[in-house]
Amino acid sequence: LTLSAINQSELSITDADADGGGDFTVKLELSQPTTTDNSGLRLTQTTNINFGVGDGSYDQTMTFSGPLTDINTALTTLKYIGAENFNGTDTLTITVIDDDASAPATVNHDMSIIVSPVNDAPVLSGTITTTDFRENDPAVIIDIDTVITISDVDSTDISGATVTVSDIDTGTLGVGPNDLLAYTGGNASIAATWE
Repeated sequence: LTLSAINQSELSITDADADGGGDFTVKLELSQPTTTDNSGLRLTQTTNINFGVGDGSYDQTMTFSGPLTDINTALTTLKYIGAENFNGTDTLTITVIDDDASAPATVNHDMSIIVSPVNDAPVLSGTITTTDFRENDPAVIIDIDTVITISDVDSTDISGATVTVSDIDTGTLGVGPNDLLAYTGGNASIAATWE
């Protein structure tokens, strides 16, 4: 009983004693948990395959049985979909059992799956409202800390930010004490981006 990889991608099972009539059982299990309905292991071809655990659609663990030819066909369609925001090493443990009652045989193999990280964009959440200001009144502080939250699944540190003031009718824009952005007179729109 042998488990091998074809072109370093497709799995294949061979058995010198198989006569085409006996069934085999295969268990596939990931070390990392699946966190959504659309992550895990998936088989897109399951003809003549009977599932004991899972159903072949986004499973962390699946166990199925069937003829060797049909199992190998199913394994050529095996897909891995990583959990959202996961990166690092996942391990696929493969167990194959020859269900021959007179001489059952088992083979196990671990396959490392390296998931590379991507730079996810930060997320701005909260309610941004219009701030009213009356001409000649004292300066108004726009306290965005109480209404706006910036989060980044990759890091808790924001390396930089850019504030853009546009659509200025009339007035003066400058930086006041304590690095406060000050704008007096007219109307303007303020937008921010960050890294």
